[in-house]
This record gives sequence, structure tokens and C-alpha cells, in this order.
Amino acid sequence: MRAGALGFARRKKLVFLTVLIALVAVGFIIWYFVIHKKPEPVRTSNGATSLQVENALAADKSKSLAVKNYDQYIGIQRSLATQYLANGDTHNAERILNDIVKNVPEDKIPVDVYMDFWNVAKTKNDTVARKKYAQKVVSMLKAETPPNQKLIDSWNQEL
Repeated sequence: MRAGALGFARRKKLVFLTVLIALVAVGFIIWYFVIHKKPEPVRTSNGATSLQVENALAADKSKSLAVKNYDQYIGIQRSLATQYLANGDTHNAERILNDIVKNVPEDKIPVDVYMDFWNVAKTKNDTVARKKYAQKVVSMLKAETPPNQKLIDSWNQEL
């Protein structure tokens, strides 16, 4: 067998493998970007899902208030308010947060609730309410022991 024939066979095999790898790569790229679709979350209009969740959790909220488990009540209400806000329903988000202020003693309300009020005001472009809630957040953060100065400084920028 001639030496040149052996080199030709190797080159032919190398070209074949290169083309095969290129085809596999192109196939993967086509599959990933065209065929393979990630599931998209279903968006409902103005918090219909949030309303269903709110109705389902009504008994838990009542029970939490009855036994004065304010942490659980606040957690349920904040998650509902966040869900309403994510759906663009600022009215219901604010209503839920106002329920917290109405039903929970002032000293049991965490600063996070007022941060949520600030987020609602920001979404509504209400600068007066944003300043009001930013001042409340700063005063509550300063009252903490020890105060978180970095967080206070970031909220002072909102004033």
C-alpha cells in the first residue's frame, strides 16, 4: 500500500468526523432555540389568581388572628400583597397591607410591611406616600438594636 493512500484515508476520516460534529452542534442549536421551549408562566388579569389564593387562605388568616399568631398572619398577608402587586393590582395590594395595620398591634408590625407600602406607592408613582413610608422605614430601622446603618443610608436616599 502506498503512503499517500493511507494519508488520504486519514484525511477523509478526519473530514467526516468534523462534518459529523458540526451537524450535531447545529442540530443541538436548532433544538435548543427553536424546538425546545421553556414553559412560560400564565399571567392572569389583575390578580384573579391572587383572589383565589386569598379566598383559600381566609380560614388560615382568621385562625392566626384568633390565636394572636401575628407572624403567620403577616406572612400570609404580605405574600398576597406581593402577588397582587406583581399582577399590577395596587388597589388590592394596598388593601391587604392596610388590613395588617388595622389588625396587628403597632409594635408587632415589622419594617418589611412598610417597605411593601413603599413599593405600592412607587408602583402608583405617589411621591408623597413614598416619602411618608420611607420616613417610617428609616425611623423603624434606627430604633432597631443595633441599627443597620447601611440599610438606613440606602433608605435615606429615598427621602
